[in-house]
Amino acid sequence: MYLSCIIVARNEEKNIERCILSVIRALCVYPETEVLLVDSCSNDETINVASKLSTRIIRLRSDWPQSPSAGRFLGVLNTSGRFILFIDGDMELIPGWLECAVDFLEKDDSAAAVVGRLYDRFQNKDGSSSSPSIGVEFKKMIGTQTTHFVPGSALF
Repeated sequence: MYLSCIIVARNEEKNIERCILSVIRALCVYPETEVLLVDSCSNDETINVASKLSTRIIRLRSDWPQSPSAGRFLGVLNTSGRFILFIDGDMELIPGWLECAVDFLEKDDSAAAVVGRLYDRFQNKDGSSSSPSIGVEFKKMIGTQTTHFVPGSALF
């Protein structure tokens, strides 16, 4: 498997379709990919929404700690990608980000992860929402640095 995406979610019925579709769009340029949703005991329609999309679903047992890190751990145990993308169920990938991140990791053997910038999406009065995009400034920001912490959503 070339690239595995692990989506961690709990009660994300309003966001999970947007998240999964953004991942599927980003993965379509790569051979051998998989999408895994690890659900942290949702009690809404998250599972039903996700099951209609091309997603394998694993549920954390109720006696497990309900945390994103537990979901990521279980996801890694059930995927086999050379690259692993973690994303939370209330997020979406901006078109172009994954290609830049994979390209960077392919070229730099010393790098272990690529993180992105988080943008809040705001609802406008007319019902539309703000939509950030990758621009020249994103490509200028790519570089390596030593860090002791990588946030949960990243490409490893």
